[in-house]
Amino acid sequence: SKAGTIISAIPAQSVILRTLELPFSDERKIREVIRYELEPHIPYPVEEVIVDFCILERQERGAKVLVAAVSKEVVADHLSLLQEAGIEPEIVDLELFGDLNTYFALYPSEKGEEVVGLVNVGASKTTLKVVQGKRLLLARSISKGGNFITEAIQKKLHLSFAEAEEKKLTEGETAEVFAVIQTALATLAKELEYTFFSYMARAGEERELQAIVLSGGGARTPGISEFFSQHFEVPVHRIGKEERLTALFPQIPPLSSSFTVGLGLALRGLNRSAQGMNLRQEEFSFRKSYEEIKGHLIFAGIVLLLILGLHLGTFYYRLGQKEERYQQIRSQIHAVFRETFPQTRVVDPIQQAKQKIQEGKNKLKAFGGITGAQLSSLEILRELSEKIPPTIKVDVFDLLISTESISMSGKTDSFDSVDNLKKNLETSDYFESVKVTNAKVGLDEDTVEFKLLIILQKS
Repeated sequence: SKAGTIISAIPAQSVILRTLELPFSDERKIREVIRYELEPHIPYPVEEVIVDFCILERQERGAKVLVAAVSKEVVADHLSLLQEAGIEPEIVDLELFGDLNTYFALYPSEKGEEVVGLVNVGASKTTLKVVQGKRLLLARSISKGGNFITEAIQKKLHLSFAEAEEKKLTEGETAEVFAVIQTALATLAKELEYTFFSYMARAGEERELQAIVLSGGGARTPGISEFFSQHFEVPVHRIGKEERLTALFPQIPPLSSSFTVGLGLALRGLNRSAQGMNLRQEEFSFRKSYEEIKGHLIFAGIVLLLILGLHLGTFYYRLGQKEERYQQIRSQIHAVFRETFPQTRVVDPIQQAKQKIQEGKNKLKAFGGITGAQLSSLEILRELSEKIPPTIKVDVFDLLISTESISMSGKTDSFDSVDNLKKNLETSDYFESVKVTNAKVGLDEDTVEFKLLIILQKS
């Protein structure tokens, strides 16, 4: 596994496995209900077991799920034993997934959609995993393993268990011992066959085994490969004899089939997408040591400071660039203002420029407008001269023209002349209204002084 990561496995005989079909495939929902779905299938109260699962197959309306239940007492004993040896596993998996990941590493693709039985013959139990391609179809354990064969030899030949085990491995091909082994293997094969076909019948599937891959210590039993090949009528391979094992992992010493679980767990440590479960849950959840957490925090702090320093450096660099650019633009504005208004002292060039522009607009309005919507002063004088009849003698004292109105002060010979002057001016299309604001007899009593307010048309 990765440096600092330890993965252990609970043996098959301590695990209850069940395959359930659920009406949904979302992992979060499955985790919420799986404990209660499993309750009718286990002999313990659900509060006393650790439960985990893996999805075997996502279907159109749900999922087929492999569920594992392990007594909390078993998990506690497992962790306690390892901790006494100074070992703290981050993940507690099942042995069956060790076999499975080793198989997928050794047979990555050439088996295609072939249905293969992975048989791990342990000391007290044999596990059967049936896979098709990369999919796990079935996982079951049988309470007979290598010890079952040894005990048969012990009973038949009246030997001690140790003597029977030695004869099984060293004299297994002799007629007397071989006959006992064959009888025991026949019992084991029938149970494997029954397990496989009963599952297929319940699942409503018609699949046949096309190959068997043996592993575990019991796979070293003389004649086991040949017996299973004849019984199931399929080719049988033993992982410990595979040349591809040393070809794939040349840095690892030659392994027997007994080490497939350990190799598979190590492969999971290297590849977190590999299949597996984790029984370190609830009160057994993995907690890193204070020193490890402290080390991670220090490392994270250093990285954070480096990132912060990088951002601050970038910020001040960009700020300096912007300040330099600002000074360049400011100098250019001063130069343009001095060139445009050479007689004006520069204080605030932008505000001064706005003021100069407004003054220019006002002057332009007075002498012809900017857009043509306003009358010029010359046009107003021409309109006044055209609208004052030659028969009326008018002397103008003051004439004040703005963008909105005209104020006229003068004198004429009578009040009737003032009234006629008003009426004639009202005929102009440029004047909205004409109002006499004052009219009185002049000082010489032969004239009338008047004041007119003329409102200009707005457009």
